[in-house]
Amino acid sequence: SLADERDAITAYIADGRDEKADDSADAKNRAARTTRVDQQIDEIHEAASAALRRDLSTVPSLRRDALTGKGSALEAHQAYSDVIAKLHGIAAELAEKTPPRAADVTRAPL
Repeated sequence: SLADERDAITAYIADGRDEKADDSADAKNRAARTTRVDQQIDEIHEAASAALRRDLSTVPSLRRDALTGKGSALEAHQAYSDVIAKLHGIAAELAEKTPPRAADVTRAPL
């Protein structure tokens, strides 16, 4: 969801942040994406490390800066990508720590 938000905001900025041309469907989609990202951040907040919570706490300001006209599409894309890369790093770390036998338990029978 965060990558979807990144891509949509990058396109919005690259398109000139033209709110007048932004139809209500686009605005509703953006609001739904924002809500989904915020809910997912809330869901992992307690289990997240302090460093991850700090990184995730930057998402609202990234979003605000991107939507209000501060920064370029490339800067917004990079800022979101930095947070996403940290999430991918944590996922890889968890995958490494998962014992091989756990994969057998999670597979559905053939």
